[in-house]
Amino acid sequence: MKQVWVLLVGWILAACTTMNIVPEKPQVELTNVTLGQVSITEVELFATLAVLNPNDYALDLSGIEYQVDALGMTLGKGKALEAIHLPPGVKQAVKLPLTLTTASALKFGQAYYSPGLKELPVTLQATVTVNSPVGPLSLDFSDVKDIKAKGD
Repeated sequence: MKQVWVLLVGWILAACTTMNIVPEKPQVELTNVTLGQVSITEVELFATLAVLNPNDYALDLSGIEYQVDALGMTLGKGKALEAIHLPPGVKQAVKLPLTLTTASALKFGQAYYSPGLKELPVTLQATVTVNSPVGPLSLDFSDVKDIKAKGD
């Protein structure tokens, strides 16, 4: 009986490996940022990303949670819970909301225009939930981009 279980577990693991249950992470490129609503306490931005699915099969995302950090502080956080379908090998535009406090937006703006500053490193951290044959999988992303400052 023990041999049957060992064979069964081995077969399942081999099947999981050949089925590519764990997808490759999508390739993401920031293409545009637009201003939404502005209030006394918050600034709303919309980031448009070009997302490429490098897998041989479609990915269905059921949610994205993300945070943007710069200058030693969290600039803003966002969440997109609507389903996103990414066909294989196709670059697709995805628009995500990002809410910043007015204080962090002002601090970032001051640094962006400060004399002598050439670049501002900005970190994006995100968790993407992907629907897979074995259920939802969470994929963590982290990327640092240098934004050219306007200080000079």
